[in-house]
Amino acid sequence: EKHLGWKISELLGDARLAGVLRPTRQVLFDTMHVFFSKGVFQFHVGAMLVALKPLGVKAIMFHNYLQPWIWPKLVGTATGKDVFSTKRIKSCMENEVLTCQASECVSVYPVMANFIHEGLLRNPCPNIQAHARCFMLLVAIMDMIMHSCRHAVDTRALQGTLKSYLESFRA
Repeated sequence: EKHLGWKISELLGDARLAGVLRPTRQVLFDTMHVFFSKGVFQFHVGAMLVALKPLGVKAIMFHNYLQPWIWPKLVGTATGKDVFSTKRIKSCMENEVLTCQASECVSVYPVMANFIHEGLLRNPCPNIQAHARCFMLLVAIMDMIMHSCRHAVDTRALQGTLKSYLESFRA
């Protein structure tokens, strides 16, 4: 972006380049950084929390939902139980980026998915439902990528889900 003056977000949205740019081939080399180390997950959750706050969905709801969960001892302190604490959320709401370690993200995203699936997808507000559906698309992508180290993943399904996610996030 710096050397050529192109913005990747603009390039990915250009239909003329859909056959040339292959984001799944270009960014999957480092899943942990792309998604969990100041990556897509943190930016998505930060933007989602800012957008949901005026609709009555607050970060403290996520924090309270995470507290009773018990992770295996091998996870240690990297559970992510405190990523929605008041101290961290203040920074998140100002910068629209969730502040957490990659290990915390990996640990917390399935529990967040459960909260969103059980609560927000069933909310009567269409805007809340739209945010919930978009997040669940991101979860589907992260699940496919996480499982790819042990199982074959249908690349067409992954690309289709990525396309749906990007369209939903843009909307």
